[in-house]
Amino acid sequence: MLARRGAKVVLHERPETFSLLKSLAGVENFIPNDAEPPATDWRVHLWDIMHALGVGPNDVGESAPYLSADAEHASRWRQRLGERSSPRIGVCWRGRTTNAVERMRSLHRTALERLLSHDAEFVSLQFEAGEDAVLLAAHGVADFGRDIADFAELAALIEVLDLVVTIDTGVAHLAGALGKPVWIMLPYAADWRWMKARADSPWYPSARLFRQTKPGDWNSVVDAVAAQLPK
Repeated sequence: MLARRGAKVVLHERPETFSLLKSLAGVENFIPNDAEPPATDWRVHLWDIMHALGVGPNDVGESAPYLSADAEHASRWRQRLGERSSPRIGVCWRGRTTNAVERMRSLHRTALERLLSHDAEFVSLQFEAGEDAVLLAAHGVADFGRDIADFAELAALIEVLDLVVTIDTGVAHLAGALGKPVWIMLPYAADWRWMKARADSPWYPSARLFRQTKPGDWNSVVDAVAAQLPK
């Protein structure tokens, strides 16, 4: 939207995201966030742009996909995964442990096991499985955490999946930005970006939202997701 209004956009961002964000239209240049930005007429945080432009949820339109995965990397993941026997579903159940809302938004172990017990070909989208590695192995979940170097590589893996099932973390936003079907499991007090009492999202037309009906109840959310998983 900024570029269409004539702006020359410089994105001040983490260097590890540059290889992914290069597919983002409208950006003239990327500057590492630890470097001094060039002289500009205006400087604005990404989350303030809609307000600055006077854009609301009903004005977004078909906002996604606005990112794309590297085709060569996606092809390598497709070959590595091989022939599929059933729909291939990426799953993410935990975010950064440093996040203040981590305990509230992440699946507990019982809910994760409940999800993985359903008949599907699951692929872990966690950068690190950690203490859940044994559980993944027991359920035959493909785990490539050590091979996912950054979000660009993660995007390439997501590109070859049929569906992403995730909690509210970066994976949800990445899948939505790629236009990949993504089912997002939300806590009772969800982040404001998911609004209230909605099962869809104006930001990501490919997203479906599954909400807790009472605080901490992940089992009912997982059961609702599992009941609608593609066969």
